[in-house]
Amino acid sequence: MGLQEIGKLVAQHSATPLEIREKNNKAEAEQLILRRMFNLITLGMIIIGIGVVLLVLNKSGLFYLPFWFSAVTSCFLVGGVGVTFAGVLNGIREGASLPVSASRAQIAEPSDQESLPTKPVRNELPSVTERTTQLIPQKDSHADASIDSLGHE
Repeated sequence: MGLQEIGKLVAQHSATPLEIREKNNKAEAEQLILRRMFNLITLGMIIIGIGVVLLVLNKSGLFYLPFWFSAVTSCFLVGGVGVTFAGVLNGIREGASLPVSASRAQIAEPSDQESLPTKPVRNELPSVTERTTQLIPQKDSHADASIDSLGHE
């Protein structure tokens, strides 16, 4: 095979500038999705933290707090969990909607018929048991006569 043929094969399978740009755009989109998800999870955790502080103040009994204070505490706790959960689900949804790369289509192309081997592989392989059976020695009448029924010579 000459260098020119190898060069053509390498050129066929190397990435073009368009493919490199698409990979970079996909990586940037993934980073953006991850950043949004992290920001929503962080915001949800902050809201949950405020709800926990309000819950501790409500249960401690050190301060006289009105009745509606426990309802606000519950709203903070449930709202924080909701924002966190929404951040995770939104990240999953956006990540699943990213376009699939076109490199899989290039791999699925049929191979050239000329590149197949010229000598086909034999269909039948020789039997292993036939050869080992031939290696087992035939019964020797002299060896059988020298051993009695108890195995003594």
